[in-house]
Amino acid sequence: MTHRKAEALRRLASGLFISATTTLLAVLAVEVSMRVVLPADFMDAGQFKGLMMKDAGLGWKPRPNLAMTWTSRYGSTTLATNADGLMPASATRTRLRGVTRILLLGDSTVMGKSVPESARLHRQLQEQLGRAGMPAEVINAAAEGWATDQSLLRLIELIDLYRPDMVIYGFCLNDLHGNTTGFDNASKPRFVMEVSGALRLIPADDRPLEDHAANILYRYSAAYRYFQPTIFAIRAKLGLVSDSAAFAPEPFWTDDAFLDSRDWRLFWRLLVEIRNRAAARQIAFLFYAHPSAEEVWPPSIKSHLHQLGHAPERHDPYRVERRLAAGAVEAGVSFVPMVNYFRERTSEGPFHLLPRDPHSNHVGYGLIAAKLSEAITREAQLSPAAVLPR
Repeated sequence: MTHRKAEALRRLASGLFISATTTLLAVLAVEVSMRVVLPADFMDAGQFKGLMMKDAGLGWKPRPNLAMTWTSRYGSTTLATNADGLMPASATRTRLRGVTRILLLGDSTVMGKSVPESARLHRQLQEQLGRAGMPAEVINAAAEGWATDQSLLRLIELIDLYRPDMVIYGFCLNDLHGNTTGFDNASKPRFVMEVSGALRLIPADDRPLEDHAANILYRYSAAYRYFQPTIFAIRAKLGLVSDSAAFAPEPFWTDDAFLDSRDWRLFWRLLVEIRNRAAARQIAFLFYAHPSAEEVWPPSIKSHLHQLGHAPERHDPYRVERRLAAGAVEAGVSFVPMVNYFRERTSEGPFHLLPRDPHSNHVGYGLIAAKLSEAITREAQLSPAAVLPR
């Protein structure tokens, strides 16, 4: 190798090193800036593996006897579970005499890990029912990332151990995708429908909960978490990612054809199975849909339409809820609508952990609890035997 070539290689190596170092420092500067500017819950979303454990039957579930604390926008936030991985940690299998027991099922929108215990749905619903004259114990059996199928499997595990008087399932639009695929590339059980309509279970495999770089970035980088929706929006427009991918802007409220393309048949079959499992033990059942910011909060609606490039007149905030209400009637399942209840109360908002987190804040959970409390007490007046403790 000549001296001239060696010198050129040294310069190239030096240039690459300087470029890499400069890029790394820039990335670190952005990360530090984000951690200064953004709410505390953008600092570290890495609690998933600490909160959840691998489970052969469910894919994953909350760890039992957990007491985990981290910093959120609410300050020090703790999540504690009982021996069965349920909230509150004080919940036991033993029934309290004269107290209505309610079991909540669903995903992270029901679990509410990002708000304090006093603001979570189970606690606020229990308190609102008490104020309405119905002594109640509300137990939260939800888990981050679960879909309808995992809620069904969890109910099968718990129904005879906890013997609730009522089961409530919190639907989230992610469930339509989760029922057919998974969450964060983690393996999960799922059902397929036979021609006869019967459900056939496909068990989870032994894949770990996290196994690719994007998960690591999402869990531990505030900057990546903030920009991820924009990244997915750009990739979706370029056709580099499917519209069903997490964080890709989805036209649920502007496009009937898109809404029709989801696997509603499987969803309703799973929901009816939950209802049937409850009804076989004379347990009441109802469900509601998590009110999305794109349905109830004007600034989020405006941002969503901008990402999609859709005109405001195409947006119908009741499009999904009408589908759910009509399907509930056909399936014979009780449904509690939320969208109008929230839209009438925008002065109390925002209802979510804005700017990027779609989960409810303390105000959102309070409104969900109030609406559910109204539905439960009304049902108790119309059919006391169906709701009140046996």
